[in-house]
Parts: sequence; C-alpha cells; structure tokens
Amino acid sequence: MTQPIKINFSPDLSYTFSDLKDFDSEMAYIKKETINNESVWSIYSGQGEQMGYAASREVAFAIVLQNELTAYSVH
Repeated sequence: MTQPIKINFSPDLSYTFSDLKDFDSEMAYIKKETINNESVWSIYSGQGEQMGYAASREVAFAIVLQNELTAYSVH
C-alpha cells in the first residue's frame, strides 16, 4: 500500500522576488496568482521565468521537489 507523502512547509521560507532574482538555476519560487479568473500557485525559475502552475500550494511544492529544485515561497 502506498503511503501519502507528507510535505512540511516552513513559514520562515517566504521571500520577495527581489530577494531571489540573483539565485542560481537550482531553485524555483512559488507565488499565488490569478490566471484565467482562477486562483493558482505559479512556479517560477530563479531567473523569473514562469515554468508552470498548480491548483494548490502543496502540489506546486511537490512539482518543484520532484524536479530536484529548491522551493521558496514568495509574497
């Protein structure tokens, strides 16, 4: 039987884009946005390029982690 994956999020890992713009390509940041009148969690590269989005914060973090990137939350 497959066990659910538990992802722990730290509220201390919250940054602004200007904090992250000089990070390397090994990281991604996640930001809540509205796309096509729907609330989504967008995933951006460290260079600011949108890589995708997910319906929930947890799924967005899981996508980033599955792609062996470090995830940061941006406000």
